[in-house]
Amino acid sequence: MSDADWDQSFVRTLGVRLSGEAMGEVDDQGLNIVDDTFTLLLNGHHGALNFRLPGGALSWELVLYTANPDLAETEVKVGPKSEFRLEGRSLALFRSERRKDH
Repeated sequence: MSDADWDQSFVRTLGVRLSGEAMGEVDDQGLNIVDDTFTLLLNGHHGALNFRLPGGALSWELVLYTANPDLAETEVKVGPKSEFRLEGRSLALFRSERRKDH
């Protein structure tokens, strides 16, 4: 996002992907350290909005959802590039397990 994007008064949403493959650290054997990848969706708007989850993952597991905490406990899984309807003034945290070949 540019500085101008951050200054828009109508922007009330944010999606952040934290890649577990981009840690840039190695273990004692010199192998890259890889962890799970997370996507955080924030909706500061009063109405619900649809977010499209990033591709590249086999599936996303809902870890935390402030609009419906019980939903996360049911182990909701969605595919990559799926849409998730995020209620107003809430956040959702999704996790994609690291690939097993690392």
